[in-house]
Amino acid sequence: MMHMAKQTSENYRTIRILNYAQFATVSSLAAGAAMLLLLSVGHAAAQEPVPSKRISVSYFGESFGHPGARLGYEGSMWKTGPFEIVLAGSLGMFLEPSARRGFFGLAEMGGRLTTGSGLLFDLRLGLGYLNIAWDESVPRPQPALSTSHFMPSTLFGLGYDFKTVAGVPFGILVRSGMMGRYSMDNLFDGAYVLDAGLFFTLK
Repeated sequence: MMHMAKQTSENYRTIRILNYAQFATVSSLAAGAAMLLLLSVGHAAAQEPVPSKRISVSYFGESFGHPGARLGYEGSMWKTGPFEIVLAGSLGMFLEPSARRGFFGLAEMGGRLTTGSGLLFDLRLGLGYLNIAWDESVPRPQPALSTSHFMPSTLFGLGYDFKTVAGVPFGILVRSGMMGRYSMDNLFDGAYVLDAGLFFTLK
């Protein structure tokens, strides 16, 4: 009887040891699989391009010859490899001496391609608001001294990003294109634009 009880106890202990060994093996495999999954996810995340954020300061020339300035901020909505979709906002002004002053706010969306050498190509479409303050002594299309305009824009640019090659967080960008002016009196005209300046990468 005692022999049977001892045998049963040894069998029970053997079963417990086997179960523990199986549990430890399964747990080790699960932990290893989880670790591999985390490492693979981390590696994949490390390979994804980091979205960029930039500020820009530039000369803004309306009709090329009317000097002004623009301050802007932009961020990547989506980025893969050298290409990114950019959303940007800016405030600016220009001056036609002894005639008028323009103040505007502009929102833009477009694409930017940056090559491995740092050369970049930029294309954006924009919508904005333009207010023009007229000098009292000059003829103007409306009798009011201040006129409001809906301002669409299309600008294409070429530049160089020093961060790509030298690791310095700034670059140069020269853009040109058209901005339209649609007034409350259903008058529509436009002007050529020259926008040239520096951008500074924040991220």
